[in-house]
Amino acid sequence: NLHEIFQWIFPGQDRRMNYRITDLALRERAQKDPSLVLDGANMPCLIDEAQYAPNLFPELKLRVSTTPDLAASGPSIIGG
Repeated sequence: NLHEIFQWIFPGQDRRMNYRITDLALRERAQKDPSLVLDGANMPCLIDEAQYAPNLFPELKLRVSTTPDLAASGPSIIGG
């Protein structure tokens, strides 16, 4: 299970930083305003079923490439 792998890699990381895009309300928010969804995320985080919200990918790429602290905080896990 992806959530168990995340907890193994990042022990003690708050499970609230796990986003499941199968949740329809979250999927809709992520598609309409991906920056708003990611504003509340502490990195590293887990984004599961990310393919349901493809608008997240450009926003994630922009944040990682323009925010050195974000890239240095450790890898996030994006699953599908």
